[in-house]
Amino acid sequence: MRIVFLTPRFYPSLGGVERHVSEVAKELVKKKHQVTIITKKDCTRLPLKELINGCQLHRFSYSRLLGLPKTRFLSVWLWFTKNIGLILRSDIIHCHDYGTFWSWYLPFRFILFWKPVFITFHGYEGFPLKKKAIRIRRWVERLTRGNICAGDFIRKWYGTRADYITYGGVRPPEKEPDQREDKRAVFLGRLSGDSGIRQYITCLQILRDRYQLNMELDVCGGGTLFEEIKGRVAEQGLKINLHGFVENTQDYLNQARFAFVSGYLGILEAMVHKKLVFSVYDNPLKRDYLELFPQSGEMIVIAESPEQLAERIAYYLANPDQERERVTKAYLWAREQGWEKVAELYLKLWGETLR
Repeated sequence: MRIVFLTPRFYPSLGGVERHVSEVAKELVKKKHQVTIITKKDCTRLPLKELINGCQLHRFSYSRLLGLPKTRFLSVWLWFTKNIGLILRSDIIHCHDYGTFWSWYLPFRFILFWKPVFITFHGYEGFPLKKKAIRIRRWVERLTRGNICAGDFIRKWYGTRADYITYGGVRPPEKEPDQREDKRAVFLGRLSGDSGIRQYITCLQILRDRYQLNMELDVCGGGTLFEEIKGRVAEQGLKINLHGFVENTQDYLNQARFAFVSGYLGILEAMVHKKLVFSVYDNPLKRDYLELFPQSGEMIVIAESPEQLAERIAYYLANPDQERERVTKAYLWAREQGWEKVAELYLKLWGETLR
């Protein structure tokens, strides 16, 4: 089967969508499918075409036509028109995030009306949700043949009629990891408002000042809040190490006992490395994002505030038997969530709707 993935970002960019597309593509190539990935060119040094993990990668640049404002989308459509052979030769078009369909592929949905197009809905645009985003997602759902939703919260908050739900996959370490007994944690994710990084840092301050627990934290991630977090660390004298974006987080996971994570792929990665996962939310959408994760009440520790989070960390430090029970359950479950399983979900979606 010849498959085209449209994704807003791809390697060398790091993020959940990039990882999801890359890992699913690898598994499809293993199964002898041909995978082409089309994405935006984020850096001028990147080549327009290259072969990555057996997949043909094509990048395009946004540009203004004749220097006119609000013509960037026309430049994208022009690129797709010039490279229409990529679409015509494909058996499947699959969009990742609704923007790739709405802003890139929309006119070709009607021009090439017979070509089967599907979508994976990833994440959300912030809270509160904008009515425009909900409306566009529903239009995209109607205009595609089937969809996969990354999380059951999408069905609840956007009203999406999901064909399948996924939480991503993970590649277990070759050797079963050991559980640590020190007071070290790792944060995995972007340094942005919805990742909980501010709450995690406040939690460490509470642990130190109220519980006399001086926990060390490795922060693996970068983003818009990097300078703010750097300033807070210096001002409050906390034991926090800022590492920026880290492509391979395994070394930091191996050194940690706890994981502060709010994204699905990070949660799975922490679970399969036998780390007790702590997640914090500050709005009802993020609460559902976390609580609708399978068996979240038995495998993840979820808190609604830094104070509650600090209290629960102190509790599990004082009750290691209960910590081990949660960690073991999470580890066994996460080991079953391989990327091959996710790729099979895609093949099942395409196969059912193409019969």
